[in-house]
Amino acid sequence: MVDILENEHVGARLKRLMRAAEPPVTVERVAEACGVSVQAVYKWFDTGKVARKHIPVLAELLKLSMDALFSDDAASDSAAIADKYEFVTRVRGAVLSAGKGKIVWEHEEIDNSHAFTRAWLQRKRLNPKNCRIITVDGDSMAPELRNGYVVLIDTADRDVRSGKIYALTYDGETLIKRLFRLPDGSLEIRSDNPLPEYRAITVRPQDLDRVNIIGRKRWHSGDDD
Repeated sequence: MVDILENEHVGARLKRLMRAAEPPVTVERVAEACGVSVQAVYKWFDTGKVARKHIPVLAELLKLSMDALFSDDAASDSAAIADKYEFVTRVRGAVLSAGKGKIVWEHEEIDNSHAFTRAWLQRKRLNPKNCRIITVDGDSMAPELRNGYVVLIDTADRDVRSGKIYALTYDGETLIKRLFRLPDGSLEIRSDNPLPEYRAITVRPQDLDRVNIIGRKRWHSGDDD
């Protein structure tokens, strides 16, 4: 029989502490470390029921003692988060395609699910008002960006720097790709995945109006910087 820690405040506190970690701890990272599904972690948030065997792992991820991990000082947590962190809007209901043929941005549901320290944002020269957290769909950018990862996009950074990763639309399709400026003025849209179905696209100078740069990728799940 699994030994379960059950407390109605556990789920909300765990979510707050994950947001407040430096860098933030994602649901995907918790699921991988604990050997459970992402859906199981979301269920912890909803029910407050967590198997005790996971507590040491969670404490290590969040850099807290096991006693401090599930104390009831929620007011203190909220004050600390508000003082040190900025929330970045997560776009829900719109999936950023890193595969083929998926048209997105059908609608947006806003949920402030990720918080970053002001010091980190300042070091990266990021204005949270210009940033969006988006979910990656597809494996064309694997291994750096895998299906289900989340990325932070700086919508104020749209000037292409060769070799950097950007969110963009091309012929109405939303993509996340590595971009390169070519000597003749063309733009190469390249995937990291070497499989042949993810071949590069070269957009000639006269066709660049088919490309709209949404912003540059500045952070992703599992990125400790």
